[in-house]
Parts: sequence; C-alpha cells; structure tokens
Amino acid sequence: MKWAILVLSLAYSVFGIGQENLVSNPSFEERIDCPFSQGQIWMLDGWSKVGGGGGVLYYDACSQQVCCSVPINFDGDEYPHTGNAYVGISLLHNSHLYPGNEGVLLGVPLLDSLKKDRKYIVEYYLSLMDSAWFACKNVGVYFSEAKPPNDIEYLLNLEPQIKYDGDFLIQKQGWMKIEGSFIAQGGEKYLTIGNFDGYENSDTLRLDSGATGSYPNPGYWEVAYYYLDDVSVVEDTSYHVGIEGQLAMNNGQLSIYPNPATASLVIEIENSPDQSLAVYDATGRAVLEQKLHGRRNEIDIAHLPKGVYVAVLR
Repeated sequence: MKWAILVLSLAYSVFGIGQENLVSNPSFEERIDCPFSQGQIWMLDGWSKVGGGGGVLYYDACSQQVCCSVPINFDGDEYPHTGNAYVGISLLHNSHLYPGNEGVLLGVPLLDSLKKDRKYIVEYYLSLMDSAWFACKNVGVYFSEAKPPNDIEYLLNLEPQIKYDGDFLIQKQGWMKIEGSFIAQGGEKYLTIGNFDGYENSDTLRLDSGATGSYPNPGYWEVAYYYLDDVSVVEDTSYHVGIEGQLAMNNGQLSIYPNPATASLVIEIENSPDQSLAVYDATGRAVLEQKLHGRRNEIDIAHLPKGVYVAVLR
C-alpha cells in the first residue's frame, strides 16, 4: 500500500508562543565582565563588531563607571527594554570628524542554521541617544552562513533581508520596535545589523532640540547613535512554502489545496481508486478520518484547532 504525506497549516498558529529565539544573547545580559570603558563589546558573549566606523558601546547596570552604566551614562538616560543591559551602535557618523567612516555594523552567530524556504520574523528595539544631534532611518539586518569580512566596501554591497523603510527614528524616550520577515535560503547562521547604505546614500535629520551632548569637542555628537536591545529571530510556523500541490501516487496524480487551509480542504485524485484520508496532529493522534470517493472531495476542517497537521492518504 502506497501513501503520501503532506504537511498542512490549518489556519494560523499563535506567533511567538513556544518558539525559540535563534539569536544568541539577544538582550546582551550574558557577559564576561562589567564594562569600565567605552567600546568593550568583547565583554559580551557572542556579539562582536563586524565593520564600519567607530565602536560598539556596551552598557550594563553592573558598571560603576558613568561611561557605560545604566540607565544614566555618558550618552544619555535610558532604561533597558528588558533586563539590565543594552548596546549602542552608530548608524551614521559625521563626515568631517570621521572622514570616510560609515556607521558601525554589529554581528552575532545564530543558535541554529535557518531552514530553506522557511519564514522568519525579525524584531529588535532602538532608542536614539539623548546626546545625538541627528536621527537616521537607514538600518537593516543581513543573514549569512558565516561572519562577513571586516571590509566596509564589501559590507556596503550587501543587501539586507530585513530593511527598515519607515520615518526617521527620532524617539529618545522609550524604545522603537523594528520588525520584518523574510524567507530563508537555507544555511544562514550569522546575523549582522547596522547601516548597509553608507554615508552617501543615507538620510539624516538634524534635531533642533533635545540633543544634549557637547563634550569633548565640537562635532563629536554629530552622529545618529542608537541604543539597541532585544534582538530576535523566530520561525513563523504558520507559514509553509515549497510543498508541491501535485504528488505522484500509484499511477495517478494527487492535488491537495489550499495550503495553508482554514475551513475546508480539497483533495483531487486522478486515475486512482478510492482512498482513505487520515489527519494527525503534532502528537501523532488521529483527529480526522474519512473515506474518499471519486475524483474530487471537499473535507470540512473548520472544527480543527489552529496548528500544523499531517495528512495521510492511502
């Protein structure tokens, strides 16, 4: 007896519940030691500077130094989105103080490789530093199999899978949620976040008020500098792609649609005798069994809870 299996997503499962965040140390809480000077990103587990101009700042409530404490530090006054720590990245440097420098890019390995043709939801939070004189809107997230080379020209030629396309990120009090989704090519295991557009192709907004930084010298704060916290990459299990609607079975053809399904499921069989349909939930329990007759059958599945099921015809 031959049989075929098709994975079906019946309606949409609730996103986020029970799903693993694939970002290592997503809230910057896991550390080697407390920061006591600026730019000590190496004290954080997993994260490192990938390239670009300037440093990556690390702030933690455990620090006894004003440079890197939380919530009040050298660059502003902000509580973490969650936990006790966050980092700071420049999306754009001024051109006269740092000639030729672009914004900085930050990266981290993922806990597991992304799966081909799976959809992933990406989220992170930004807060503009109180001291920054400029706001920016050029920020993206790039996924690769390995850490990219520390070469700004190479990095600026990359096309991030997730790219922010909203208004200027001007909020200094509280956090701005940035989110997006993409379909993985498969094998991606490194995340890089920052400005991939470069100085010439970036948009900035001069802030006439609220920019408090004036030390150590004129022009020092002519940057678009942001606190960053809570980076997450989670698979959207409600989305399935790459499952063919047509499957060879015996000497005929089988078509099952729609997929994902919500209220009903249509099964078409050509040149095949009557079949039986069984639908199993994630635990292997049969939740529906029905005899099929003729070429086309429409099955009511509206009573099934949201989730991912396996349909077996034999």
